[in-house]
This record gives sequence, C-alpha cells and structure tokens, in this order.
Amino acid sequence: MRLDWPSALLLLVPVAAVVGFLLAIPVQRLLHRLVRRLVPGPDPVPDAHLVAAVRWPLALLLSAGASRLALEWMRTDKPVERVAGDLQQAVAIVAVFWTLWRAIAVAQAALPASRWGAQHPAARSLVPLAARIGRLLVLVSGVLAVLASFGYQVTTLVAGLGIGGIAIAFAAQKTLEHFFGSVAIGIDQPFRVGDTIIVEGVEGEVEAIGLRSTRLRTPDRTIVSLPNGRLADMRTENLGPRDRFRFRAKFGLEHGTPADTVHRVRDAVDALLRADPRVWADLVSVHVVALGESSIDLEAVCWVRTTEAEEFKRVREALLLGILRCIESSGSTLAFPRQSVAIRRVDEPGM
Repeated sequence: MRLDWPSALLLLVPVAAVVGFLLAIPVQRLLHRLVRRLVPGPDPVPDAHLVAAVRWPLALLLSAGASRLALEWMRTDKPVERVAGDLQQAVAIVAVFWTLWRAIAVAQAALPASRWGAQHPAARSLVPLAARIGRLLVLVSGVLAVLASFGYQVTTLVAGLGIGGIAIAFAAQKTLEHFFGSVAIGIDQPFRVGDTIIVEGVEGEVEAIGLRSTRLRTPDRTIVSLPNGRLADMRTENLGPRDRFRFRAKFGLEHGTPADTVHRVRDAVDALLRADPRVWADLVSVHVVALGESSIDLEAVCWVRTTEAEEFKRVREALLLGILRCIESSGSTLAFPRQSVAIRRVDEPGM
C-alpha cells in the first residue's frame, strides 16, 4: 500500500524529529570528547562552547538525514517523494546556516576575552560590527540557498536584487553614508565603547557604536545620538587614552607688589608643585607671563600623575589652596579688576 502525501508527512515528521533528537545527544558528546582531545586544557574553550551551541541545529540536521533514510524504504508516490526530498534538502540547508549563525554568536562572545583580543585591543570594538554583518550575510545566503533547493532561479533573483540594490542605494544614500561611517570608525578606532569623548562641545561616554549612529551618555545622564556618517568627519577629542592631567592656574598679584615679593611667590609656588608626589616634577613651569592693566600675571603649569578625573579634582583643589597660602605668606594679595571713574564738573554758560 502506497502512502499519500498527508500520511507520509504524519509519519515522517515525528519519527525523524525523535530520531534526530536522540542521535544528537551521543553525537554532541562525541564532539565534546574530540574537542577536549584536540584542544586540551582545564578551562572551557570556544570550540566546546560552539559544540554546545549547535545542539539544536545538529538535531535538525540529523532529523533531515533520518527522514531521508526513512524515505528510501517507504513506499510513496513519486510526487510525494520529490516534494519530501526538497523539504529535506531545505531543512538541511537551514540547519547548516543555523550552525553558522550560532558560530558567529560564539565567536562574538569569545574573541574579546581570548588571547587574540588581549593582543589586539584596538580590534575588539570591530567584533560586534563584524558579527552583525556576518549574520546579515548568513541570513541572505540561507534564504537564497533555500529558494534554490526548491528550484527557483536564484541567479535571476540575484540579478534583480542587484538592479534593485542600485535603486535602493540612490534612495538610501544617507543610510549608506552612516553605515560606511560606522565601518570607518571601526577601522580607524578614534574611540571605543567606554571612552569619554568630546564632539562639537558635547561630552559623554560612548555607550554603543551602531550601524547608523553612536550613542553618548552625557554627565547629565542623557543620551545623545550622533550619526556615524557625520561623526566620521568630525573632530573628536578622546579623553580615554589620557595618561595624565594638565594642571594650569593663572593668577595675578596687585600692582605695586615689589619685584622681590613677586619672585618669592613664584619660587614658593614652584616649590609647592615640585614637592607634591602626585605632580610630574620634571614638567613644572611657574613664570611671570604678563604685566596686565590691573595685575601682575603669573602662570603655573604642571602634569598630575593620574588618569582618574575625580582624583585630579582633589589634587587640583589642594594645589590651588596651596597657591593661596603661598601668596598670603609672602605678604601679597590677589589682584582684582579695578576701574577708576573721574567726574569733572563743567559750568555751563548762563547758569
């Protein structure tokens, strides 16, 4: 008795699913042992994570194989056999591309924490972008492969997509500009996720670099989104790689202060900066820079050995208070702008 189309499906689908699931368990264990033997080590390796991630794609692939074997000895009509064969081929293709999809996810999670990620810190921020592009390619290739398994002319479809792609490219110039801007940011690495940057007066921490825009978290805890196409051409100041902070203080003494007193203040401030262990002593500069309209201007410049903004604020406060004590101990005072107004009385004729 030959099986018709509904009967064949009702028999093949559950049997193949159960067989594939049961076979996936020992095959996965075998792959785990093989990975442990090829890549020894006490810690889990990305290969072992990949074996665990492909459990369901592997079960789907084994189910397609089991249904193929079952179809060989089942007595079915030719149309049923042809349609079932196309479905089995499509399921196998889906399983293969599903495996590639899972492999991209495992690689995205493992690469930043791997030895390669430690040796190439600048390339780690490219991993999410490359993973998104890889998933998109896998999705498009999988859909085309499934359509080809059912007999569709994929070459004609690809040609049509190419012509349509040109039209879409003209219509989506801004979107493509932002996409290529994100690629340029990923390759050139002007900043990475977690860096604090200043762009056109906007300061914030980079939270995410997407395919279209980059999001900054400002000190006011708001989110600023900048299109990548424009951001790639903007002047960006990255505060993340800073190895030390510059301390710069400009202050003025009153006119009439004796030159010896000015000299003592300068030497005292210079000694103050050099005595602080948090200051780079080789790069201390304290000089008289100008004789202003209302003050004798001095400038103190040095570098503070810290990369933390909060610690620099504490050091800056201590140094500024120390400069005030130096001025007070010398007997001088800080100058402030003064303006003299002369009033002259003019007697008018006839008064």
